[in-house]
Amino acid sequence: MVAMAAGAHCLHYLWHHKHDGIVFNSDGNREPICFYDSSHNQNGNTFKNQYGFVIYWMGGPVLWASKGHKHPGLSVAEDEYMTLTHAYRQAQWLRNLLDEMGFGYLIQNPLLCLGDNTQADLWARENIITDANKYITRDYCKISVAVKDRHIEPRHISTKLNLSDLFTKSVPKEVIDSLYDSMRGAGLFPAMPPTAYDLDDVRIINAAELISTRNSAAIFEMSLMSAADRHDLFVRQNFEDGLTLPDDYYDDLEDD
Repeated sequence: MVAMAAGAHCLHYLWHHKHDGIVFNSDGNREPICFYDSSHNQNGNTFKNQYGFVIYWMGGPVLWASKGHKHPGLSVAEDEYMTLTHAYRQAQWLRNLLDEMGFGYLIQNPLLCLGDNTQADLWARENIITDANKYITRDYCKISVAVKDRHIEPRHISTKLNLSDLFTKSVPKEVIDSLYDSMRGAGLFPAMPPTAYDLDDVRIINAAELISTRNSAAIFEMSLMSAADRHDLFVRQNFEDGLTLPDDYYDDLEDD
């Protein structure tokens, strides 16, 4: 009865959306873009969780999949990392096809792969080995080579904007309504997130501004000190190991 009810529900949905379809437009994305996602701990029997991805070109989906992993993931990051590998295989096939058809100018840049797990993104970009990923099956490690060769570029996107979220799990009606039109190419396309390297630059700039602010405050504080206090501070910071001060240091101090 449960299967019958699920089938009837599916037919009911299809009937009410029978006029919907995939939409392409000339103003759509000229360079292919991929969204990928994976569930975790969804299958309590095999722990081989559901994953999905969808690749867009000219505003509409051209390649997609929703399948179960061949290997159980011990963490969300591992499931997402394996999904990124599956998505890359199809993305690279599309890149090769466009190149053979004479559209190589459309794949001059790495193909963007957008997912909502920052750790999987980091593993792919930095090719780092940690306790959390050193056991991952070798087949999935090819993704770091693809990133290094600039075939793809992983970026982080909010789960609320991840169009592949519908491929991995049962979601509330509100989520379906918010992603449905965009998923089939009829709605607004999510804004592209900044590159991880741009985010790194922002962090560096913010850190430099913080250091500059702290230095300015320290300089102002030192200007209020007496010569003796500045002397003590200098000694504590530079000569705590017992080194001898320069011979002319005290002469300069007396001049102050």
